[in-house]
Amino acid sequence: IVELGHLEVVGPYDMAAVCIVTTDCSLEVPGFRTPVGSRLSASSTCGGTAWRDAIVQTSEALSGAESGTADLGTVIFGDMGQYQLCWQVGGHVMVVGVLDVVGPEAEEHDCTMGLSCVVTV
Repeated sequence: IVELGHLEVVGPYDMAAVCIVTTDCSLEVPGFRTPVGSRLSASSTCGGTAWRDAIVQTSEALSGAESGTADLGTVIFGDMGQYQLCWQVGGHVMVVGVLDVVGPEAEEHDCTMGLSCVVTV
């Protein structure tokens, strides 16, 4: 056996995340040397239209950063469900985890003025 060099696998590790409706969905992206310009998106299928998309921000990109962050914005009602987390860099897209978006369902309630009105969430 002859050693020809070494191989470094860079990018995010497998991850699972949860975001709550009406709050900011900022994710910690664990990984190794996550390249500058890589993106994390949440989508029903990687490679399709992204539900949310963000540039992965690292403080030491390409120099040994162990993690970065991706801000997918504020989650609104109607966006609840499970999405694939997709990492994109240099024209390549791959699944790196799942994102669960949770919260109460939006409902309409009618109450009569002057009468007791109980709404269960």
